[in-house]
Amino acid sequence: MPKFEQEVTVIGEVQNPTSHLYDPRLSRMDYINESGGFTSEADEKRVYVVHANGSVVAVRGGIHWFSRGNSRIEPG
Repeated sequence: MPKFEQEVTVIGEVQNPTSHLYDPRLSRMDYINESGGFTSEADEKRVYVVHANGSVVAVRGGIHWFSRGNSRIEPG
């Protein structure tokens, strides 16, 4: 049976919307940066996390939330 690779997909107003292999050492901002960072059209106050189970969480404070260390990504 092949090993299941968990991914983090970054979409929306980023330079290069794409999927990345999950790495527990990376933060949400790291994944955004791996996708080229935000575009000039991005509303950095409206960031959402969609979990594998379909639940959606609005990130309070948007991009400023990332800079306070609350940027852990969890598998699944």
